[in-house]
Amino acid sequence: KLTLPGLVVLGVGLRVLMSPEVALAPWPYTRILVSAGKIFHGPGLALLHPERVWLSETILHSTLIYAALAPLAIYAHARYLLDDQRAAILAAAVVTVLPLHLRFSHSDAAFIPSITVSSVAFALVHAATRERSALGGWLAVALIGFPVALMYQVRPLNIMYFPLLLATAFVNQGVHSDKAPAQRARVIAAFLILSVVT
Repeated sequence: KLTLPGLVVLGVGLRVLMSPEVALAPWPYTRILVSAGKIFHGPGLALLHPERVWLSETILHSTLIYAALAPLAIYAHARYLLDDQRAAILAAAVVTVLPLHLRFSHSDAAFIPSITVSSVAFALVHAATRERSALGGWLAVALIGFPVALMYQVRPLNIMYFPLLLATAFVNQGVHSDKAPAQRARVIAAFLILSVVT
């Protein structure tokens, strides 16, 4: 029960202690990640942080936050995809200590928020199409569009995920057993939202 929270705490600790704060994009105008820009220009930052904040700080710190959330997002994605608790914990553990992820967790590298946001998007598609609880499934359907849109904005190459997002409804087998059947009405609604957002 404490394994996942322990992995998150370990991941935060490793990233704070080991990830250098560094701008890596070759040109300054390419460093503005959409995920950080929305935070910087949104009302929440001004409310939480009334002092002056630099855009470069926001980019680097927001990437660190996305990196810290990555084990949770990977866990949710793997849990729905593989339908196995232990395999999902293993996937979260891998990203927690992955040297490449650690190295770029406090930088302006777009793949860090991309990993987190795309894993959330895939987890929501799985939940929308297969969640046993009707309320949980329809809530996932209602939320799908936001992370998918952000996923495309953060890294435009993520448009390649569209067919994979659609294919998740047809993955019937988990690691050890069959998954819950896909719910037709929610699959259609999810496909419509995915198609409109894409």
